Amino acid sequence: MDTFAAEIADFVTCLETGRRTLNTEDEGIAVLGIILAAYESSRTGSAAEVLSV
Repeated sequence: MDTFAAEIADFVTCLETGRRTLNTEDEGIAVLGIILAAYESSRTGSAAEVLSV
């Protein structure tokens, strides 16, 4: 399964029907903070703080 295509198709369905997306923007921001901390940890070789909004 092409997960990216499925994600886009689900988003289009949300736009067409008004259904809430599977993940909220707050959850997306939290995941981004984890990803950025992982990149920083990889760059520095030490644990990085996970940023939150």
